[in-house]
Order: sequence, then structure tokens, then C-alpha cells
Amino acid sequence: KACDVAGLEPGLQRGIQGFEHLAVALVGGCKACRPEGAQALRAVAKRPSLRYNRKMIFVAGGIVWNPHKGVVVVNQNNDSWSLPKGHVESGEDTLAAAIREIHEETGINPSDLTLTKEVGSYVRSQIKWRPGDEPRERTITLYLFTTTATDLAPIDPENPEARWVTPEEVAALLTHPKDGAFFTDFLQNLI
Repeated sequence: KACDVAGLEPGLQRGIQGFEHLAVALVGGCKACRPEGAQALRAVAKRPSLRYNRKMIFVAGGIVWNPHKGVVVVNQNNDSWSLPKGHVESGEDTLAAAIREIHEETGINPSDLTLTKEVGSYVRSQIKWRPGDEPRERTITLYLFTTTATDLAPIDPENPEARWVTPEEVAALLTHPKDGAFFTDFLQNLI
């Protein structure tokens, strides 16, 4: 059974239709139609479209929380640790990109993710992978998701490992200091 978006405002309808793979019938309605999902989608629908900028890279991802397992972190290129995230593709909004990247980097099925809220955005430099890489800034937008999924099986070969860690371990494990600082601020605001 498909999700019924007819009763929602037009911006929210577009947000839901932008990631139809989540709009599956679940007990109590699809995840986007639940009050907390609809509230987060309203915030996303108000955001202006991302425009291409050669010097700025737009990235989206998530803090994925399983109350029994912890927070998922991923190993990128076998030499750095991060929250699951990646580039926003042309025509894609940040929420759809976050869900896609979480799936690719952890193997968690999008239907097993429940959107809680948009956590926020920050800007940081890109980690240089190769000599000669041009320094570029990244605007990173993160969302908070909960999941009951426990098995992690990354699909993306550039992100060969994903693991559950306690919230207290996350910041120290993240390679980029700004990623760790953002996560620490997120945790402090929960308490």
C-alpha cells in the first residue's frame, strides 16, 4: 500500500515523493506520515534548493542510533572514520542524499530508518586523499535517525567497514576534528 500524501501541504508532498522508497505502508502509516517525520520534512521542504558551486561541496548524512547497539560509524577508504555521509547528487535534496548514503555505507535498508530530526549543518575542509587535491570546503548536513537494524554490511567498496560504537566513543573515533566537535555538541545538547 502506498503512502497517502494528499492531506499534506505541497512542499511536504514533494519531500515525501522525493524519496518514495521510504513511503511504504507500515503499522501506523509510513515513516514520513508519522508526526515526527512530518515535522522534520516540513523543515527540509522550506530549505532552498542546493545550487552547484565548484568551490563548495554539499554533503549529507546521519547520526544513526540503535538503542541496543549504539551509533554507527564508517571507515572511508580504509584510512578514516566518519559518520555515514556523502555527496548530494544533482537534483537530490539533503534528506534523500542522507538516506541513500546511509544505505550505501552501512547496508541499513531505508525502510529501517526512522527520521527524528535535522540535527544541523556545518562547514569544514575536505580531507585531502591524494597529493595535488585542491582544498575545498564542504557543507555537511546531518539528520538523526533511529533504527532497529543490527547487521551492518556496507555496499560501497570505498567504505569497507561499518560498526556500532557507544555515543561516548564516537567523537574520539572520527578522523576530522570538526566532525568530532559537531558530534560532541550534539551529545551535549541532548543532555
